[in-house]
This record gives sequence, structure tokens and C-alpha cells, in this order.
Amino acid sequence: MFLFHLHFPVLFGASTVLSMVGVNIGSAGRALDDTMGDWPQTYHYQPSVGGVPLYQIHYTPVQINLQTAISPPNTGETIQIRAQGNNGLSCPDTTWVLNGQSAFTLVPFNNLPLGVQTINQTITFSYRIQKPDGTWNTWQPLGTSANTIYLILSLPTPNAVPFASVLKWACSGQGATTRSATVQQFFGAIAGKQVTTYSGQSLYYYLAGTTFASNQTSLPLLLTTKTGQCLAWSSFLADCFELHGMTVNSSYLEVGVFANPPDPNNGFLVKNWSAPAGSGPWMLVSSANPDPNYFEMVPAPAAGPVSPTGGINGQGSQTPSEKVFWNHSILKYSSTYYDASYGSTYSGAESFRFASVFGQYSQAGFVGPFRQISVTRTTYGGIWFVE
Repeated sequence: MFLFHLHFPVLFGASTVLSMVGVNIGSAGRALDDTMGDWPQTYHYQPSVGGVPLYQIHYTPVQINLQTAISPPNTGETIQIRAQGNNGLSCPDTTWVLNGQSAFTLVPFNNLPLGVQTINQTITFSYRIQKPDGTWNTWQPLGTSANTIYLILSLPTPNAVPFASVLKWACSGQGATTRSATVQQFFGAIAGKQVTTYSGQSLYYYLAGTTFASNQTSLPLLLTTKTGQCLAWSSFLADCFELHGMTVNSSYLEVGVFANPPDPNNGFLVKNWSAPAGSGPWMLVSSANPDPNYFEMVPAPAAGPVSPTGGINGQGSQTPSEKVFWNHSILKYSSTYYDASYGSTYSGAESFRFASVFGQYSQAGFVGPFRQISVTRTTYGGIWFVE
């Protein structure tokens, strides 16, 4: 009798499959959505839902944390993982002897790009398994991650809130490496007065047809309702500074008329207005408004000698719905005053008056529910910044 022994080869590793579960950029922070909330992804990138927006100081090292699923779970096999990306990102092929783990850390040769900017970072992963004879199986695809990474200038201040919609504009430059260049680039973008959220929705400074009450005064509410007052826009701009580690005035500057500090009984009219020749005074009657602190312009004020015409563009608004104010919030950094609402800069109060102000007003009582003000054309002075 002859006995035949059938020897089947042991395909060690040939049936082992790795799949991507998620990727974290260990050195990066997660940006917030417009509700101050987080994104649904557990990891910075997940194949089923995509990537979250991230932020990190420019030209700093990257650490890539890859979470996989290994089927069947093996111990003792030797694997190699390769990770290569755009923006010059390159990792050494890294070898592990499996010991039940499924998470792997890779460190690229190079840092993130130099300078403040926004990058779309993709990383393609592949793996191969060593055979018993020491040779390797062919490389197998593992997946590709994709994240927007906002490269900031330096460590953010404690006041900074990393909204993705603010980072989008704070990092809209093309590689600035100094504070002055960074400010010039992000304020230059904001000064275009076409600011949009992370998802592309337009933001407004007093959207046409909206009242004072429907325009918000905080940054979170500006991002959710999409239209805001000057304080909300100053907060937006302040966050741009703070995200790059630059501290701006802790209390916003105000434009006051006749009184220090400003009060609702005295204020100014933002250009442009139609008025008779001369300096006035002229009476102007507001729309009905239960709040005596505001001169409401929606619906339009009662007809009179002074009437609003097309004026200075605001954020997203050809002519903002409100143009009569008793204060206005702006920011000062270094020796320059920055006005996010109108996308302008000023050297001082007289610079603001010349660029933006038609006239000044003082309270003149009420006609029924309507507020009445006395308006004079301004030629010089009467306005200052209260710091």
C-alpha cells in the first residue's frame, strides 16, 4: 500500500486584508462648524463621511495616525505601510511586526508648507505583507484621506475660537510669514466685502430689508443667521487676528458724537444722503420703533428734506439697511483702525469722518411712536474714537 501525503502551501499573509477606518493628523486642531459644534466624524477623515477642516501652525511637523481594520486579525506577520501626499508630503515606508494592533503612526520627512494659507491635503495609503521567505507581496491600496488644513501664523491666543468660517478668511493669504503681511492678506480679502461661510453662504452687514433687531451682535449668531451689526463683524475680524496669535483691543472702539462715552441721543449718518444746500439743521423722522436707542430705517423714514441714497457698500450689501447710528465698532491693531463692516481702514477719527460720515444728529423727541432727530451736515470734527 502506498500512502500519499498531500502538502498544501501555507499562504501566510496572502488572505490578510487591511482596510482604512480613519485618519487623524495628530498635530492639527479640529475647526468648529458655524454652530460652535463639532463635525460628525470620529476621526479627522473617515471614508464614509469625508474629512473635517483642520488648522495647524505653518511649517511645523506632521504626525499621521492611521486606524485600520485587519481581517482576519493576525499576530506575528510583518507589514509595511506607505503614505504619500500632495503639498510635498512624503513618508518613509514603515515596517511593523503585528502584535494585535491596528493603529499605526507615520511621520513624514517634511513639514507642512511655509506661510499662512489654505491647503487641501490628501494622503494616499497602501500596504504590503511579507512572505515567509522574506520577499513581499505586491502593494495593495488602503485608501486616500482628504482634509482642508488652514495654516496659521503662530499659536492662537486664549480668546481665539477656531470657526471654520473664520479660518477660511484668516488663512486666505498666499504664504505670509510675518504679522504685518498676514494682516494685509486677510483684511485685503475681507475688504472685498463678499465674505462667505465655510459652506459658501453669504454673510451680510445689515442685509437689505432687515431691521436692527434682526441683525445680530455676536459672532456665533452672525454665522448662523448670516446678517449682523458692527459688533458681530468686529468679532469676526478680531477672531482672524487672535487665530494667528495677535491680540487686538479687548474692548472694541466706538465712534462717538458730541458725547463721551457715546449715547443714543447723539449720533451720525453714514453716507450717502440727499439734502438741501447748506449745513442744516433738518428734521428726520424714523420708522416706528419700540426701541428708543435706535433710529429705525426699515421701512423707510418719513419723507422729509433729508433722504437716504445709495451709499457705502457693507459686507454683502450694496447699501446696508441701516445708516443712522450712535456708535460703531471697529478694531485697532498697531496704529491702524480696521472696519470689517465696511471693509475700510482709517488712520483716526477724522479719517473715518471724511470717508464715511454725511452728518451728525441729536435727539429731537418723538412724533407719536416715531423718533425725530435734528441732522446737520458735518464738515470737520465732532467724532472721536473711544478706546
